[in-house]
Amino acid sequence: MMNTTGKIFTLISLLGLMACQSPTKPLDESPTSNNSDHLTAAVLWFQKGETARLACEQSFDYAKRLLLEKIAGRDSLSKLAVVLDLDETVVDNSPYEARVIQDGKSYEPESWALWVKEANADAIPGALDFLHFADSIGVSLFYVSNRRHENRAFTLQNLLALGVPQADSNTVLLRKEVSDKSARRAQVAEKHEIALLIGDQTGDFAQDFASAERQLKGKIVVIPNPMYGEFTRLPDSIKSAYPSLGEALKTQLNSKR
Repeated sequence: MMNTTGKIFTLISLLGLMACQSPTKPLDESPTSNNSDHLTAAVLWFQKGETARLACEQSFDYAKRLLLEKIAGRDSLSKLAVVLDLDETVVDNSPYEARVIQDGKSYEPESWALWVKEANADAIPGALDFLHFADSIGVSLFYVSNRRHENRAFTLQNLLALGVPQADSNTVLLRKEVSDKSARRAQVAEKHEIALLIGDQTGDFAQDFASAERQLKGKIVVIPNPMYGEFTRLPDSIKSAYPSLGEALKTQLNSKR
């Protein structure tokens, strides 16, 4: 039987051998370095936070008040329109974001297309109440989305299942070639006066929002969305320097130090 001194020597030897071994992969090459773990808190807030629900509902309450101001004194509202984005404005795709996190992956067009085909997204809090109000007073509704045109049938299926008013092939304007929504907004403006623009990203209001912001005041409503957007679109130089998106995003934080 090995005495106490022998046991201690054996243990120290094993620890020494373990310390000398290199990890199988450098940290920045680990399988999780390019996944969507950095989105976990954002998706949890969006799905579980009471403040998230309240923020969305208040945004649509604000939209209702703006619309009431714009219809005051009008005899007919048939030529007045509200233009809305779909994803994270009318429909909630956070379950898709949750899936890519849980699967250790990132956004991919293929997995996104499969999610769209399920036609199972819920409505953003407050969206349906506002849409039915606008519909009830005779305001036209148009949904301008960068979902691909070939996903129109699945998108309409989802919207109709939710009871989204005025959702049909004439009012749901999806992306055919370019992501810039200007031409589709202009298409609506040919026959309607656009009273409100509602979305979760600046591209839902103007392609060059910085130059158009002053003219758009009182005409736009922003729905909170911390899960994706222009703030995650990093320069190639930063992407190449930081293989992990989470680490790359950290370089964009303002810590005032």
